[in-house]
Amino acid sequence: MGIRSMCRRLAPTGFLLALALCAGAVTAGTPAPAQSPLPVTNAQAWEAWGSAVAVDGDTAVVASSYADVGAVDGAGVANVYVRANGVWTLQARLSAADPKPFSNYARALAIAGDTIVVGAASADGAVSSSGAVYVYTRSGTTWTQSAKLSASDGEGFSDFGLAVALAGDRIAVGAPSTFVGKENVQGAVYVYAKNGAAWSQEAKLIASDGAAFHNLGRAVAIDGDTIVAGAQQASGNGMPFAGAAYVFVRGGGTWTEQAKLAAADAGFGDEFGYALAFAGDTALVGARAADVDGAADQGAAYAFVRVGATWTQTAKLVATGGEAGDAFGTSVALSGDNAAIGAPGAGSINGVDLDRGAVFAFSRSGAWSPSTRISAFDAAQGDAFGAAVALDGTLAIAGSPRATVGKDMELGKAYALSLGVAQLAVSASAFDFGDVATGTASAARRLTVSNVGTADLFSGQLVLIDADAASFAIANDTCSGQRLESGARCAADVTFHPADVRAHAARLVAPGSAGVAFVALAGNGVPPPPQIAVEPGSIDASLPQGGTTSLPLTIRHSGASGTLQWQLTEAPAQGGVRRVLGATKTAVAAGPASDVDIARFVRSNGHGARRVPVARGVSPVAHTLTHSASNDILEGNSIACADNTTGFTNANQYLRTFTLADFGIADTLSVTHATFGVENLTVSTPVTVNLYTLSGTSLVYTNLSLIGTATVTLDPQTGTLVDVPITASVAPDATLVVEIAVPDLGDAGGAFFFGTNTDGQTAPSYIAASACGSVDPADLADIGFENMQLVLSVTGTTPGAPVDCARPAWLSASPASGSVQPGAAQVSTLALNATGLAAGDYTANVCVASNATDPLVVVPVTLNVTANGPNLAAVPALDFGGVATGRRAVRRMTLSSSGTTAVNVGAIGTPAAPFAEFGRTCPAAPFALAPGQSCVVEYAFDPVAVGAAETSVTIASDAVTGPATAVLRGVGIGPSDAIFRNGMEIAGD
Repeated sequence: MGIRSMCRRLAPTGFLLALALCAGAVTAGTPAPAQSPLPVTNAQAWEAWGSAVAVDGDTAVVASSYADVGAVDGAGVANVYVRANGVWTLQARLSAADPKPFSNYARALAIAGDTIVVGAASADGAVSSSGAVYVYTRSGTTWTQSAKLSASDGEGFSDFGLAVALAGDRIAVGAPSTFVGKENVQGAVYVYAKNGAAWSQEAKLIASDGAAFHNLGRAVAIDGDTIVAGAQQASGNGMPFAGAAYVFVRGGGTWTEQAKLAAADAGFGDEFGYALAFAGDTALVGARAADVDGAADQGAAYAFVRVGATWTQTAKLVATGGEAGDAFGTSVALSGDNAAIGAPGAGSINGVDLDRGAVFAFSRSGAWSPSTRISAFDAAQGDAFGAAVALDGTLAIAGSPRATVGKDMELGKAYALSLGVAQLAVSASAFDFGDVATGTASAARRLTVSNVGTADLFSGQLVLIDADAASFAIANDTCSGQRLESGARCAADVTFHPADVRAHAARLVAPGSAGVAFVALAGNGVPPPPQIAVEPGSIDASLPQGGTTSLPLTIRHSGASGTLQWQLTEAPAQGGVRRVLGATKTAVAAGPASDVDIARFVRSNGHGARRVPVARGVSPVAHTLTHSASNDILEGNSIACADNTTGFTNANQYLRTFTLADFGIADTLSVTHATFGVENLTVSTPVTVNLYTLSGTSLVYTNLSLIGTATVTLDPQTGTLVDVPITASVAPDATLVVEIAVPDLGDAGGAFFFGTNTDGQTAPSYIAASACGSVDPADLADIGFENMQLVLSVTGTTPGAPVDCARPAWLSASPASGSVQPGAAQVSTLALNATGLAAGDYTANVCVASNATDPLVVVPVTLNVTANGPNLAAVPALDFGGVATGRRAVRRMTLSSSGTTAVNVGAIGTPAAPFAEFGRTCPAAPFALAPGQSCVVEYAFDPVAVGAAETSVTIASDAVTGPATAVLRGVGIGPSDAIFRNGMEIAGD
């Protein structure tokens, strides 16, 4: 189906923007212009990039407040970015001319045109640690520090510079910890005016009703002749510590207080005024700790409008789907009729508080209304996205000061956001499935569709197009018809199942309300590999000395395609795969079930459907040890320790024990692989395989000795077998413990459920999860999950000799190679020649190597060579077993002529007591037996005492192998023992 036809089909399905879906293609895997992470350079952990941000036009400023400056630790840097042709680049890194360690430099930023103001609340100003503000100006592309401002009456630790604002030729600086008279931490705002190139203090503003600990100046904003300052611990509407904002205006060169703003529903500890923005006659004030409908500290923001000199609250803004602890209102920004409000404690999934953070956009058309919730496209738990936000028109800059970048914890980052732009991205632009046999299906490839924009996106139906669309399939689709919020994602699995031999190509179309993504699909259908059958599976032959014979060995192509290429090889060969089910055994003692918080475990989703798992990884070789009756994976059968609120799984360890003796292994096992099942994994994660040996009889971690470990990173997948290469040596008398350790996936917002079934097991399955009280492994059956049987095996080799494929001189074959078409067969003639061989048994292997699925077939050959001339067949020992004293047992000895001429028996010896000849069919010696003829001599065992007895009888003859000897043995036992040996049980205790 062509793309135009697809677009026509989409239109009536309810997708409002069906035509827009087809307007342009999306580049796969690249961040969209709607969200552009600003580049971080020369950075290291704990620098807190994004702790403050500012923007004006095509210039943005981002704080890295704890960056080192030269040899000065944590002095702080303000990073200046400029945008050209939609691309942001770093223009300058600003630092104080007099840097001081941990001065809080850049914790407050403001920009207007070619001027940047940077606050450093712990810098040395008028006095030590009183705080300072640095002013920078740009000429061309060069930034220069042009001023350093400090309070004329500055005092230590007044936090001067904790907030800054800039408009035209005036700067407002908050000093929220300033003493006013005797009022501790009342706070003040300092105003500076520019005259020529110099800045001078114009005013110090204090609240008319200011009091201790009000913190006036925690936030400041300026526009024209109006300053708004927050005091987040002031009384508001009569409520202590609710917070307030004060409006100051300038007239006739004098600043005066115009109004005090407070929330109409002020609550104790709301922190109203912690953040604010002001433009024209509109003020937006954040109250990050406000309770909303009983949700503590969800946060709110309040809009006020001035008419004349009168201010009125016009709106209370809250987050749609907000939760307790979101801290909505920690940052606010205002530009015209657009507002952006940060909630660094929010999660990217409604109802889940993971401290990923979010920015909420609002627009005003008469009244304020929510536009969208924006989550960083690469958000992780704890990033605190939205801790700082700035806005110019529809361009927002948002900080994630606690984000981990690479391996650098809390390095932080910032994003440039274009508000109101949905953006679709896919995880791959192409999938190449390589060679796949016709009639089979490839392993699934997971495609992720993400909204990396700033507005909601509607995902259309995933479809396959182009001539070979039928050769591919989509499964487990969670995208089609779904609404994706900013930062949300969905996924689908794609498989290739060719029906004919040729190259196949198609495209997967992922349409959305923000464009359409095309994923190129390719695969090569190849013939199924040939199948081989060799008949007979073993050969037993008998020849006289010097004799020869010819026997057919048939090599058959039992498959339906391809040419079977075979040859008889004499190269040594490794033994094939041997899947060994362990002997049923008593469970190893595990951790007490009473310690386990069973309520914390959650069950995987599913409807009991059975999956034959898709293999992932390298095929194992040699011995595969398992306690599982099958490797099928049953959906909905697994459990994991998880957060019952979010469903995200905690750290879980899954274990099985393998005592080598239970598998008949008497040599050192060299482990090569561990294989385990995955029922469902929703996010990419590293998984660690640990190998231990167990000392003692209790399966507790203090009894485990680590002998090998390997880590593999898994992509999201469902119903798979994962094979992990890992090496270790296990002594033959040891118990091997295999542990699959899955990390806590709460940060990643995901879940892992182990592959299990109910098909039976020969030893227990174990789980450990400290978050659920199972510090040491617990038997799943002991905690109520006896049907959760882990699909887990271990593969290794033992030092046994490889298969010997060398053909001895007495065995040859012709032809030794050939080609066979499907359904046909070819015969190799085996020639056996006993010339020069002594009488006896000879063994060899005929090894057939081929390009079939089974690349080596071994046919054992046994040749029994009989002597020329007279000979007696070997006489086996006669074992009479246990016989009660006073009783008799009789056994027969058969003499057989196995030569080519008659054998003459000269004498048969007489056995020693308590053995005696009892009867015979053989004549009295001497006598002759013709070739193939036999006769019998009977012997009796008459024990007179308790104990073992043994004797031998020699048969003298002219056999070419010499005299034959027969051993007679038995045990005399007492009468009571004889009763029990006949099946009686002892009564009593």
